[in-house]
Amino acid sequence: MGRIGPYRYPDITLEEARLILLVNLTYQGASLDPPYLAKRLGHVNEKSGAFKRKLQSLRRWGLINRKNKITPLGLRLASAKTNEEWSKVAVDAFNNVLLFSQLITMLNDEGALSSSIFKKHLAILTRAKTEEIEKKWKHIWRVFLSTLESMEYSPKKSEASNSR
Repeated sequence: MGRIGPYRYPDITLEEARLILLVNLTYQGASLDPPYLAKRLGHVNEKSGAFKRKLQSLRRWGLINRKNKITPLGLRLASAKTNEEWSKVAVDAFNNVLLFSQLITMLNDEGALSSSIFKKHLAILTRAKTEEIEKKWKHIWRVFLSTLESMEYSPKKSEASNSR
């Protein structure tokens, strides 16, 4: 499951989460039926590790609750039709992930966003061991950056920041 140091994070992007919610809403409504959903998503059963990570990610984004009911935020994500609606939902979901909300505060102080700056601040914030950072940072960066793009966040990219 998505965890680095003391922080937890979703393993899937909001786009992936939206597709899962749409599959469920189409066939099951606002309550998730894990055995049924697992099969619809191509998993052997609801006990597979990959499926459990997906459900946990939906919870970490704030899209489902512990009783596997789709939250109002999850319904907003599934029904977002415009870029503006999508962006608002992305901001709310992003703020549900403590790791992301704390990282963005640190990164805003940098004035530029690059993978090397992200990795540096991830290490500072989480105080995780170097091996753990090396193993996980690219995946976290992908989910983080995908969400920023959904939020229509416009980082300043400079050559100097990318060469650090």
